[in-house]
Amino acid sequence: MKEINSIQCSDSSSGILYSVENGVAVITGCDEDLSTLVIADSYKGFPVKKIAPFAFCKRDKIISVKLPRSLVEIGEKAFYRCSSLKSISIPDTVTLIGKRAFGFCASLSAITLPRKLSKISNYTFIGCKSLKSIDLPSSLTSIGNYSDGYHKNISLQSGTGYYCVNGTYTPIKWSKG
Repeated sequence: MKEINSIQCSDSSSGILYSVENGVAVITGCDEDLSTLVIADSYKGFPVKKIAPFAFCKRDKIISVKLPRSLVEIGEKAFYRCSSLKSISIPDTVTLIGKRAFGFCASLSAITLPRKLSKISNYTFIGCKSLKSIDLPSSLTSIGNYSDGYHKNISLQSGTGYYCVNGTYTPIKWSKG
């Protein structure tokens, strides 16, 4: 008998879509009309550990998101072009944020990054024209290409590593403001 490793599911009460893979719940999307996402720590007894790549891509009605404390990974382009998303607090359990995860979230003006994050991937905040500052964790060692969203006015408030402006990497050290 063949073992099933993945099941697609939907939580009708929250409008969140899930996939259960190898004992872990992965968020794969949501109903189109949701403006507020509240994601629980578990789904049918399985811990919610990941947001799949493209899970909420182009869901322009999403304004706010509450992420679970069980989350460890936000996939590539997970919130890409969520043009109405205003703020998000990423739990300290998250260790990986994929490329372009918040790219072109034009209304995003506030984000809280996890304290243990070591790398910000390429293009993470590209096109986030409302984002003026980011509090960076002291654990951060690398900031990817164009992760600042092309905005020279983003103030980096704590950490060490590299800062990229228009494709030029500059090694910097910064401290809390």
